[in-house]
Amino acid sequence: MKRPGTAPRAWLVAALVVVALVGGWVRAGAAWAGSPDAGDAPASQDTRPHGGPGAPPVTRFAGPSPSESARLGGPRRETPAPHPYEWLIPDSELVNGPTAADFDVRAFVKSYPGDLKSFSQEVEGQSRDGIELIEMIAHRYSVNPRLLLALLEWKGGWLTRTEIAEREQIYPFGFEVWWAKGFYKQMEWVANYLNAGFYSCAERGYCETWFQDGVRQPTPPEGLNSGSAGLSHFLARMVKQAEWDALRAPDGDFMQTYRRLFGDPWQRAYDGPLVPDGLTQPAMKLPWAAGETWWYTGAPHGGWGPGSAWGGIDFGPGDAPGTSERRQTGCFDATEYWVRAMVPGLVAVSDFGEVIQDLDGDGDVRTGWTLIYNHIAAQDRVDQGRWLRVGDAIGHPSCEGGWASGTHVHLARRYNGVWMSAMGSDSVPFTLSGWQPHSSGVEYQGTLTHDELPPRRAVPWRVNGQNDVESDNWPSR
Repeated sequence: MKRPGTAPRAWLVAALVVVALVGGWVRAGAAWAGSPDAGDAPASQDTRPHGGPGAPPVTRFAGPSPSESARLGGPRRETPAPHPYEWLIPDSELVNGPTAADFDVRAFVKSYPGDLKSFSQEVEGQSRDGIELIEMIAHRYSVNPRLLLALLEWKGGWLTRTEIAEREQIYPFGFEVWWAKGFYKQMEWVANYLNAGFYSCAERGYCETWFQDGVRQPTPPEGLNSGSAGLSHFLARMVKQAEWDALRAPDGDFMQTYRRLFGDPWQRAYDGPLVPDGLTQPAMKLPWAAGETWWYTGAPHGGWGPGSAWGGIDFGPGDAPGTSERRQTGCFDATEYWVRAMVPGLVAVSDFGEVIQDLDGDGDVRTGWTLIYNHIAAQDRVDQGRWLRVGDAIGHPSCEGGWASGTHVHLARRYNGVWMSAMGSDSVPFTLSGWQPHSSGVEYQGTLTHDELPPRRAVPWRVNGQNDVESDNWPSR
């Protein structure tokens, strides 16, 4: 039997639904003017489709349309570079290399209403805003800032949310350990994990994937390019193993966020490999004056962080025990010693313990060969913009600029933003005055060999006959 009043109530519900839908369309149209071409969507649409794992619901804010956002993200090709469907991003979108050279991080972040542009944190004794912190991480770890921003938006809505809870500011990626506390340290953890996925399997044979639930998978996805492998490696750390395949899919949550912010990553792919086959290193000298003896204290290790390619090597100055009354150990004043240019090039960076020589002279450390000298003391450090000849003074070795247990200089190389390994059969040899470093498979441990001289072994102190190395660089003392 038909119950009285059912039909009118049903019509009322249907009418309310229609009104709500029409109202939503009108509001969306008011917030965004444009056509949804090439992946465009209304700017009022949440650019963090599902908020990232464990993220709370957020208020949706209008920002630039995805086409405008992609324009701010830098130049794009007319058509995407060809690639297998399973590949997520080209290598050039993980590395802070040539395709990031035209990306204005500050302009991009300021085009959004989110909390990142007003956030600040004290790092290394100086208050820095969120944009500067992203730029620091991108520069130091050589990770593309677009990728860092997309991950921040996917996980916590840092570009679109105007209020970020205090706990999320301290642990924006939810990795709650004491040594990764604070926004900057969390971003270091992210960048190091991305680098580990990019470099470690091919360079060091470490191919294990570690998930949020503690499960470890020994075999990585087969056939991925390094950029996609690095991103997949990091995303695994954010979810349980059962959730990984859906998240890292080309149409998964993260890649939806990325495309809404920057468009198709393959429309910015670098032409050809970032590191071309047959690449050779320019001739380089040891970085101290002829006639001086320094000490090989660190065999191949991370260029910046253990996740990057193991292309960093260390040398320390000072007298061997028994030859001086000073007994120099740990972090000591070394103003009598000078780090000297190993190769001609422009000083593109001179800041907080770091000097970077740009060997192609264009002033951009994201293109061509660059040579990094780290732990250079502020006193007497060479000025940015100066062109150096071989043997010119760069500054004094110290413990400034990153972690150091003793006075030394840390050397590393990049090419097109890629950390260059000093180990492995496919690496470009890091040859200095005929000396070439080798790794034992453990960070900091290994040898230094020369065709005409006895080999040396890296040890963290000064031992004649084991790690002493005399330079042939100019000038002699």
